[in-house]
Amino acid sequence: MKANHYLWKEDYQNAALAYKESLERLDKFKKESDINPEDIKKIKSVIDRYYFNQVETHKMAQALRNFDVSKLNLSEQQTFETKQAIKTLLAEYDKPHKVHFITYENNSTINKDFASYYFTMGNYFANYFSGSFFYNMSKTMKDKLFPTIDLKTLFDNDKYKTKEEESQQTEQRKASLVKKYGKNFGESIFNGKIIIGMTKKILEDEFNKPRAVDTYEYSEFWTWSNIMVTIDKKTQKVTGVTQLQ
Repeated sequence: MKANHYLWKEDYQNAALAYKESLERLDKFKKESDINPEDIKKIKSVIDRYYFNQVETHKMAQALRNFDVSKLNLSEQQTFETKQAIKTLLAEYDKPHKVHFITYENNSTINKDFASYYFTMGNYFANYFSGSFFYNMSKTMKDKLFPTIDLKTLFDNDKYKTKEEESQQTEQRKASLVKKYGKNFGESIFNGKIIIGMTKKILEDEFNKPRAVDTYEYSEFWTWSNIMVTIDKKTQKVTGVTQLQ
């Protein structure tokens, strides 16, 4: 909360000090209390997520204030919609943000007052922009327009990627699978298709869990919503694929 208070005042130096102080207090609490180390990790994860996400949120808000939509090479209608979306987003961002005391209700769930103090930029992009704001940019343009913003931290998903980056990532995954499993199996895995000869381990590592597994003396039958796969228990390989729909 203290770090957020300084962030909203655009006092990044004191915000960083407040973040450091919160970690020191957590470490002191860990030493003085009998608490599960995994719980400490979870608490630190929350502190980190709030602090770093909000740092990038404030930087993005400042970038959007001076953003030239014409650089996106959109249609006239898309340009209008994007300008309106930025205007609406910044209006939400500029609403008063007051420091609240945190109370705990319903098994230590933070109450709704906290929500008005924690502005999640990624959610607003999802609400106000049709499609991805970054998708049709070139990677070079994105890096030029937002050079100091950690978009991965800000969005916590793939909504910050351009079409170029998404395509590159897709090709890299395909190449990685082919290198690991060979061309036949690698391309089949990439396309989400199970074929005869795949090992049981491939299915476990690269595909979703089946909804049912039936085990008999010589074979196992793995069933998904649309296919049933037969696995030889001795060789641990797929010997049959039956389409169910």
